[in-house]
Amino acid sequence: MRVVPALPDSPLRPESPRWPTGIATLDAALGGGFAQGCVHEIYAAEPADAAAAAGFSAALASGMSGRADGRAGPGTGRGQRAVLWLRARRSVQAAGLLQGRGWAELGGAPELGLVGVVPDTLALLRAGVDALRHAPLGAVIVEGCGAMRELDLTASRRLVLAAQGSGVPLLLLRLDASPAPSAAQ
Repeated sequence: MRVVPALPDSPLRPESPRWPTGIATLDAALGGGFAQGCVHEIYAAEPADAAAAAGFSAALASGMSGRADGRAGPGTGRGQRAVLWLRARRSVQAAGLLQGRGWAELGGAPELGLVGVVPDTLALLRAGVDALRHAPLGAVIVEGCGAMRELDLTASRRLVLAAQGSGVPLLLLRLDASPAPSAAQ
């Protein structure tokens, strides 16, 4: 699994609030933690890494959206909000099903987790932009498998603009993929 360090926020817009993970070296590499209202990519370079990357994404999204016990999470200033996990059908076939019990063990609230399965990458990216425009969500995970050729710089920029507009973080989970140019942090 590979987490690509965040780039500094653009000088043209204010610094995004950060969610510190509590892991000093990771938070330092990310400039204080994961930025809210931004897109972050998480890669599982090998198929065997898919479960670890998915678990990391679930724990991160749960933390960024608040705590399962209803208290505000670090740096969020709000209680638990719903996490929307969008998956391409190919991802479900490659990585299996998501289990609520496992999500709870990672600190999430399965009763606030919504899972959507779409037929292909283009539908996945469209659904991701639409979901980010819904500010009451705490976080969105978009899970794709393979190269995702439709995820070019224009598509990733659309995701970034939607995340910035709503303040909702998006975790772009890439299974069996290699890092490629994008507008994500």
